[in-house]
Amino acid sequence: RKSEIEGSNEMIKELHVQCLCSCITILRLSGTKSTGDLFIAVLDIYGFELFTKNGLEQFCINYANEKLNELFNQHLFKTEQLEYQRENIPWVPIEFNDTKACLDMIERNNNGILALLNEECKMPKGNDENLLRKIAAAHGRNKFLDTNPRAPDTFSVFHFADVVPYTITEFVSKNRNTLNADISRTMLLSDIPWLRKVFSEVEGGGEEEGGSASGGRVRRLREQSQQPQAQKQTQVTIFRRELQQLADLLSSSNCHYVRCIKPNDDKLSDCFLSQKVLKQMKCNGIMETVALRKAGYSNKLDIPVFYSRYSSLGISDPTKEAISFFLETTDGIGTGWRMGNTKVFLKHHTMKTLERIRKDRVVVFVLKLQAYCRRANVTYIIQKRIEERNRSLLEIHSVPMQRHIRKYNATLLLHQRREEEKKRKEEIERNRREEEERRRREEEETKKRIQEERLRREEEETRNREMEIQRRREEE
Repeated sequence: RKSEIEGSNEMIKELHVQCLCSCITILRLSGTKSTGDLFIAVLDIYGFELFTKNGLEQFCINYANEKLNELFNQHLFKTEQLEYQRENIPWVPIEFNDTKACLDMIERNNNGILALLNEECKMPKGNDENLLRKIAAAHGRNKFLDTNPRAPDTFSVFHFADVVPYTITEFVSKNRNTLNADISRTMLLSDIPWLRKVFSEVEGGGEEEGGSASGGRVRRLREQSQQPQAQKQTQVTIFRRELQQLADLLSSSNCHYVRCIKPNDDKLSDCFLSQKVLKQMKCNGIMETVALRKAGYSNKLDIPVFYSRYSSLGISDPTKEAISFFLETTDGIGTGWRMGNTKVFLKHHTMKTLERIRKDRVVVFVLKLQAYCRRANVTYIIQKRIEERNRSLLEIHSVPMQRHIRKYNATLLLHQRREEEKKRKEEIERNRREEEERRRREEEETKKRIQEERLRREEEETRNREMEIQRRREEE
């Protein structure tokens, strides 16, 4: 009966995990794909959990919070104070709640709580009682761990936020990460395609079709089910690896932290419990953060970057001496700055003063630029108006001129046509006269020829008569 309940619980958990992985895969495929290593993301860290009974799930969640809190301390306190030392900035170290020892107790490789849990899971007869005895033996003197003889199945961890008592029951069984092979084979016979896809064995070394994370996890679970118990990856091993990947990603990113304060436990409006809020502020390191910001320099600019941004204020060249001289001689700057080896360290009020001075200077430059632009614009408009006016005047004066020109052209054309008509008439008249003269000469010549013909005939007749008379005379 117990094995059946455990098998059904494992199946339910597996279905829940696969549903979540499928949703994440769909959201990733439907979103805009990144074209490089640049991205903007929001990480919502699950809150610190403290219930009446806390098991392995709460331990993993609180471990993740402990890990991320250490990352926050590393980013905000340790790294920044080391930077002051590296840049030779005078600095008095600020004490803060460093929980690195608690984190080491949890994830130390040889005898950490996670290592002891994994070791107990590898034992054929490993159980929760043996695990608790090993934890007490390894960390009984650690100030971050406490065991209560009156509660033999619990141990308490002093986390950065609070002391959490954990019930050791089912730590080992939940961590073993086993899925019954019969359940997987049964799911392969399901009428639901999604279930068959999730529980199908993936051939080769790749993930399921489409590169889904769920398919790859199923493949790992199937491979683990065929391995001896000592070689399987446990739940805390997978959780620790994924948490370390998240921490590496955050360490390589430019992080901005938003601390959320819970005003009360009953989720009531207008209910502000001062002691609870104060405790959260102390645990979250807000007090130390405020002290660090007040004593430290919240703005750090590389010397070339500082020169590039504020060179317009009168910095001669990008050297430490020139920038120091500028900061010393500028009114309103005061002593809220330090010159490091490679960076300029500025307090918040000093940065605001520099930005105000730069803004005033930029406003002057912008006003001058606007004046030049307006002048150029007005000049252009005036030139356009002058051109339009000249064009209008030209159009106004060009109408009479065009009228006179057309009149002159018409008059000239009329005169030319009259001259041509006159010449044509003269040509006709001359031709007529020539024709008449020709006809007259022809008539005269005809008359003369007729007269000559008549005279010739008369002479011919006279000569004939004379010859007749002569002949007659001779005959007589």
